[in-house]
Amino acid sequence: MTLVYAGREDDWDTAIWELDGNPVAWGWIQKPGELICQVHPDFPEVARDVIDWFNKITKTNEQKVLVLETESHLISALEDSLFTPLAENPEVLTKISLDSCSFPVQLPDKFKGRHIKGSEDLKNRVAVHRAAFDSR
Repeated sequence: MTLVYAGREDDWDTAIWELDGNPVAWGWIQKPGELICQVHPDFPEVARDVIDWFNKITKTNEQKVLVLETESHLISALEDSLFTPLAENPEVLTKISLDSCSFPVQLPDKFKGRHIKGSEDLKNRVAVHRAAFDSR
């Protein structure tokens, strides 16, 4: 697969993903963090590459992607990458990341903040929450 960059204006990054010389996906990033893209439904695995490119290019803690409701292969890949639809505008999926917050997060010594990873982390998080807030 070949990735071809074609610059537009200064505030847009553009990429086209090709397979055997045929385009299978394209993306435009309007900075600081909005993506407009399309991925050919016969090549849903390329959606992950588009999202990875978007994550690499953007340096903001809030990302937005505009999708059509018929692009289930793209929506699925975005949801797997922790994007969620906006309640007021469901064709826009958004992700807010703690990794690139513009404000410093100060934790007490020996504490570490990170995203929940996997089902074991989720179970542990639920156990801590119940221990702290369940009055039973």
